[in-house]
Amino acid sequence: LSTPAQPPYTLIAYESAGIPTRQVVGSDPNNLFWTVDHAPQSQLAISMTDSAGNAGGVGEQVYTVVPSTSGTACHASSPVSPISMTTNTTKAITTCEVLPLKMSGGTKPYTVTVAFLGAPVVTNFTLGAAFDTYNWVNRASPNSQIIASVSDA
Repeated sequence: LSTPAQPPYTLIAYESAGIPTRQVVGSDPNNLFWTVDHAPQSQLAISMTDSAGNAGGVGEQVYTVVPSTSGTACHASSPVSPISMTTNTTKAITTCEVLPLKMSGGTKPYTVTVAFLGAPVVTNFTLGAAFDTYNWVNRASPNSQIIASVSDA
């Protein structure tokens, strides 16, 4: 038996080549509300957690943000000290292959998040204050889409 989810619920949006965001979306599982705070054309994978930190898994698809029809923009402003993550891999990676990640900008230590579609949980890890690289071993199923993102101190 699994433990019942504990409100309130938080949606986490993992933006490809961007910074993940967290937003409390409500306490009633039948009436949750999320304000999309990512720029148009952003590619997002989303997951949900409850107040006890229990993960709801990662959704099965990547969502593309479309421009607002109301003419208002509510996406987050750019960070004061932008951070970025790069990899020197330009091809598909196989299961158990290493994906080298390099972070720059922002303020160390970096926290790296790796999510793949349909995963039951998301991988989060914080690097030591002196580190700016990490070799992540691909544990995703074959043909999965992976999103790696970084946030700073």
